[in-house]
Amino acid sequence: MQKVQFYNQFVMETKVSAQDNKNIDNQYNTTFHYEIIKIAGDIFVALFSLAVLSPFLLFLTILIKVSGRGPVIYSQDRIGKNGKPFSIYKFRSMVYNAENGEPLLSGNNEERISRIGWFLRRYRIDEIPNFFNVLKGEMSIVGPRPERQFFI
Repeated sequence: MQKVQFYNQFVMETKVSAQDNKNIDNQYNTTFHYEIIKIAGDIFVALFSLAVLSPFLLFLTILIKVSGRGPVIYSQDRIGKNGKPFSIYKFRSMVYNAENGEPLLSGNNEERISRIGWFLRRYRIDEIPNFFNVLKGEMSIVGPRPERQFFI
């Protein structure tokens, strides 16, 4: 009987109004100082990562270019913060013109992924050029992944 009373009192009778919800949201809004620190951290991590990885990136660029035709860096339209569109940069991991204008999700047994692309995707190396998007302020190191408009 005590369990039922506890449940009724604390679960069933607890209601959060829209005003309470707004007050909760206001308590957790990011501040100007937090944003500055976050942006500075993003820029530092991106610059440091690109500098340290630059010899490896040069090797990958040559490997991707030799492995097939098409650009080394692939850009794709994505939707960022507040619905703002931008072009995300990635190493090309699929054969050239794999989509033919129609957005498609790729699966595990995908014929469109190049031989080097399997390795790049397995270790998420194809995402390294995203650091350029971070430097441009279009993405953050930590945060939600921007998606393509077609899939939203």
